[in-house]
Amino acid sequence: MIRFSSINKNGNYIYFDHTENALDSLETALVLLNRKSNSKWKWITICIHHSLYSFFISYLYKGNYEKVSSINKNTGKRELIRFDKALNKILNTPYYTYSKGKPKKNVIKLTNKERKKIDWLNDEIRNSFVHFIPQVTSVSIRKIKETCSVALNLIELLAIRSYAITYINPKDSQKRITHAINLLREHLA
Repeated sequence: MIRFSSINKNGNYIYFDHTENALDSLETALVLLNRKSNSKWKWITICIHHSLYSFFISYLYKGNYEKVSSINKNTGKRELIRFDKALNKILNTPYYTYSKGKPKKNVIKLTNKERKKIDWLNDEIRNSFVHFIPQVTSVSIRKIKETCSVALNLIELLAIRSYAITYINPKDSQKRITHAINLLREHLA
């Protein structure tokens, strides 16, 4: 069994797959909690957003990169689908659970309020911070925490409860995801 967390400790290379990429960002958000400055919330938000986006991709991928990419009309190069397109796809791509041997179709749903928070996380926070235009900005830490809580709920549903994502080492990955989500939730409360 490959454990990327073990492989990446030593050597001259780092190794990732799409699920480890998502998990790495989630665990990086944990590390950032120890920073003393309130600016840590900018980075925690960016990490949680990246983890969420990466779990969207992992949920949709299902062994076919064409499900999560498209050809750019201008460059002719294959590119990952955008965050908003991935979000819309996960809201329309069912997952199945089994009870007493019978499949049950489930659909991921967000309330209007949750959708607005996820859109705010992407449009107003992540994009503004990553593509920072010179300005003075003020963002409510309380609002960041509330929004990140919604994102963590969606991550948990995608990464753990949907059983739709394949991990190289499922027990290790799911344990790490659950641990990270629980610790982050403690700090977001």
